[in-house]
Amino acid sequence: GGIRVPFLLSAPGQVPEGEVRDQCATSMDLLPTIAALTGAALPAATLDGRSLAPVLAAASAPPIHPSLFWAYDKWWVARQANWKALGDVDANKMVLYDLAADPGESRNVAGSNPAGVAFLVDAFSQFIEGLRTDPKVRAEYEPPPDASD
Repeated sequence: GGIRVPFLLSAPGQVPEGEVRDQCATSMDLLPTIAALTGAALPAATLDGRSLAPVLAAASAPPIHPSLFWAYDKWWVARQANWKALGDVDANKMVLYDLAADPGESRNVAGSNPAGVAFLVDAFSQFIEGLRTDPKVRAEYEPPPDASD
């Protein structure tokens, strides 16, 4: 179970050879990372991704995303440090995984860690509220006013 995708990168002279990083990243980080490593300019648009260059340079670097949130189908997900919460909107079901102890996401520890569940539910709710109130997001996703009004 879980989303764990290996990522290989070669940038001689910029990225140490033969090392592994454990910090979380997403595909949206590729453009800023490649731009940082090559000196290319980024587009003027606001990007959600962040450069992985600091993480690639030092295994001890802090994660570039302290938290990650996403949604797909009927699920929402909150990931912070070693914790990952998944909420099933239709079934009103919640699962919580300790990724350090269970990287395969086979043991739901929500019942024994209600504080962890509450923390991640609150973090996800704050993330969604931030999207709802962000004028850039609203302008992009709200339907245009009806011409008949």
